[in-house]
Amino acid sequence: MNKYNTDIVKLTCSCPDWKETRSQYPSSDPRRLCKHIIHNLDTGNLPGSIAKFKESIEFYQKQEWGFKRNFDEIIELDNFTLLGSVDWIDVFDNEGARYAVKKESFSKTFYWANERKPKNYELIEQFLIEEAEKIPLPLEDDEYPQIISFIKKVLPQKKDFYITISLSSFIPTANGIIYDIFESRLTPEQEMSLKQELLQSYDKKEAYYKLGKACFAPIDEEHEFDIYEALTVTNNEIIVRMYSGEKYTFKRDYNYVKRLKRARELQKKLEIEERKKVWRDALEQERKIAMEKGYLLSEDYKGEKYNIQSKYNYPDTLSWEEYESLKNSVLGNYDTLQNLIKKNSLNISTTKFNKVLKNLNFITKEPSLNQSNWIIIGDGLNYGINLIKMSKYMHKDIPDWYKVQIFDNKKMKLVNLKWKTNVKMTSALFEKNKFDELCQLVKQQIEKEHNKAINKNEPQEVLDNEEKNILRKFFKFLHSMYS
Repeated sequence: MNKYNTDIVKLTCSCPDWKETRSQYPSSDPRRLCKHIIHNLDTGNLPGSIAKFKESIEFYQKQEWGFKRNFDEIIELDNFTLLGSVDWIDVFDNEGARYAVKKESFSKTFYWANERKPKNYELIEQFLIEEAEKIPLPLEDDEYPQIISFIKKVLPQKKDFYITISLSSFIPTANGIIYDIFESRLTPEQEMSLKQELLQSYDKKEAYYKLGKACFAPIDEEHEFDIYEALTVTNNEIIVRMYSGEKYTFKRDYNYVKRLKRARELQKKLEIEERKKVWRDALEQERKIAMEKGYLLSEDYKGEKYNIQSKYNYPDTLSWEEYESLKNSVLGNYDTLQNLIKKNSLNISTTKFNKVLKNLNFITKEPSLNQSNWIIIGDGLNYGINLIKMSKYMHKDIPDWYKVQIFDNKKMKLVNLKWKTNVKMTSALFEKNKFDELCQLVKQQIEKEHNKAINKNEPQEVLDNEEKNILRKFFKFLHSMYS
């Protein structure tokens, strides 16, 4: 890291980042902190103005980053500090702990990162709901045809175009909701059909060029600026803005829109309730099937035993990519029997291989365990593992001989399952490095069984010949009696 003159009391730095952008923020604003200031801060003794951002500062120190700047404002709410953003909102308590929350647009649904919520989180959610209520109501389905008719009325030259309106990427604010307006000489169906036809005949760039020419009329001087800039929606009016600077205002009936909204929400609520009922009925049927099989339904399990598998529990020192790579390197040492037979080009079927392993007492199947799938047992565990997998059902309990492994995200390794109740189903996986040794054992067993079968049949062949001689003598005797 380059060295610059930093002052961790005044929170200043001589680096270009601080001079050009961060210097404008006050000392209580974490956006003031470039990576050099953060690097030199003692997180155990932070200035009071930024002490509440301790957890994030520790994170940025590890990453050697400056504090993020992609938030609009700092909101002080009771004992919380919120970094107001258009997406996820960082929340800090007085102890310096960080949380993150996101509210779905136009709904009261909240998402808390890692399902961590601070004490009195309801205060934050209520604040965000009240802020969201300041945002105008979005367009209802019945309003779109009215707006399109209005556009064609004030802009007669658009009367032969097919106009569509869609929500833009701009985040809704109290000042309005922005929509995009598109027009075409083709209907959506015609446009899609032509697009598919052109993509089959031309490269992508040429196809879209020809599609554009077909959809959009040439712009003459008279209508050079008849291009839409945006559609702005407020509670009381809808404004069509043109790049020419012209704007056309359409009065909005707020009470009518509220009625439409209530009707839509009621319909949506009824549909959700119906889907929930269907889901509950299906779940009850699944639960019944699970009980008949002697299992539990995994969805009913609410314990914490499997938290060690949670994707949120990997070590803080690893990036997500490093975590994925390390985990795959461990699990990559194992594979299914079918895949290993195929990869090693063995001239033996999976069924035959499993039969031999069963005769070696390396694997077994039990009607009441693992949904009657193979379980590695005894000396077979020297060559493979029973790995926990995502499964619809789980065992109430398993016998001591059923050895199970699970990947521990904290320890980043496979560990033996310590509990014997509420155990999920498993996959029988064999270790790649020991598969050649296992194949030798299987081949020896096949040879042994083959030789045993030959030896078993030989006495029977002798006995059959003796019987034939006796029968021949008996028939000869009968023949002499009646001749």
